[in-house]
Amino acid sequence: MMGKQEMKSMAEAGLKEAGEYSAEVHLSSALYELTRFADGQIHQNISMDGLNVTACLYDGRRSGRVHLSAATTDRVRQAVQQAAEKLRYADEGPKRPMPLAEQGYCEEDPPGFDEEVVRRGTQWRAQAVEAAVKEVESRGPRAYGRAITEVTERLSMNTSGLLSYAPRTRCDLVVATIRDTGYSCSERHAYSLSDIDVKETAQESAAGCNRARDPKELEPQEYPVVLLPYAAADLFSFVGRLGANSQAVLEGRSFMSDSLGQQVISEGISLWDDAFDRRGRPIPFDAEGVKKQPVTIIEGGVAVSPVYNQTTGAQQGVPSTGHSPVGSAFAAGGGSPQAVPQNLFVAGGEDTVADMIADTSLGLLVTSLHYTRTVEPKEVVVTGMTRNGTFLIREGEVVGPVRNLRFTDSYLRILNDVTHLGQQGMNCSQGVGSVHVPAMRVGSMRFTEKTDF
Repeated sequence: MMGKQEMKSMAEAGLKEAGEYSAEVHLSSALYELTRFADGQIHQNISMDGLNVTACLYDGRRSGRVHLSAATTDRVRQAVQQAAEKLRYADEGPKRPMPLAEQGYCEEDPPGFDEEVVRRGTQWRAQAVEAAVKEVESRGPRAYGRAITEVTERLSMNTSGLLSYAPRTRCDLVVATIRDTGYSCSERHAYSLSDIDVKETAQESAAGCNRARDPKELEPQEYPVVLLPYAAADLFSFVGRLGANSQAVLEGRSFMSDSLGQQVISEGISLWDDAFDRRGRPIPFDAEGVKKQPVTIIEGGVAVSPVYNQTTGAQQGVPSTGHSPVGSAFAAGGGSPQAVPQNLFVAGGEDTVADMIADTSLGLLVTSLHYTRTVEPKEVVVTGMTRNGTFLIREGEVVGPVRNLRFTDSYLRILNDVTHLGQQGMNCSQGVGSVHVPAMRVGSMRFTEKTDF
């Protein structure tokens, strides 16, 4: 790890090159390590590290932005110089106030960092794979998957005095299993090694695989559905990404554009974003260097608020909530016009999965959803498939596996018919963020096509 002082020194050198312009420098370093396994043995190890810089210069509504790898301070200076050159030819964009010093984050004990990942990440990956394979193979299936550790540091500085810095860690375990015609997959995602139970993950995947063998064909139609957390997370990820994006709200592309203060999903559902909740994957500040704020998105089924970045906040006359997205899918330094919740939480209920199954006379138990894509954003209409184990429920009991089904449905419509909420939440990885969500039962989900597997 570089540490705050070294990164700050590099950023300060870059800002000195900005001259009369308002400027910001964003530095991000990462050590990403991956161990893949297949057929019960490790077959690939990957290690990638590096430092990147994004320099942003502003002249009124015009901006110049450059993203470079930054092994040295000279590369940081070069990024600022190139951004100044780009600024000369830039067109005007929307008004974006420079984040102020008081919007920064620079605490001594940031959430989302586990020193154990730094010290023993390599050892943990090897031991996790060994334990997972042993557990799976003792139950019959073959084991595949990956173990990941990552250590990152991010620093943002600007000419308004803002300074934000925090290290973060990440650890992931994915265990996929195959046996005859059955397959399954279990995942755990955290920032701390102690939060991943390797044995539990392997047992869950192996048990699901064994239950999923020899699936039967089922006619597509509307069914009541019990959604395990992996599947439920997909619904809330789309609702947050498409609905709570303030840019989409301003442009009329979000269900929140004309429904703030109104009930949009079942009244028992509350959804919020909290980047400091250690049950998820904390991200203390956003891509613009702004400290993240907790935001209630939906409370008791009622649409409360989207999330904001510097640009969309200025357009609405409200402060940024620190939601310029962080991640490789977006440009650093507010390069994306989007404001995206990346640390979603769903309130739990009082039911167990067994309760949900017992209260279903004919329906489906769905483990996860796969290859889900937006059809119509405002109503959150999504198409995709079931995956990793789909089971028929009859007269309150799971009677056997069925082949995967394709669905096309509005996630808002589905979430308007939630009948049961699970007691325990689970942290699920979704795109560039995480969703901490319980299992749930919904009154109907529209399945449109069969598959042959």
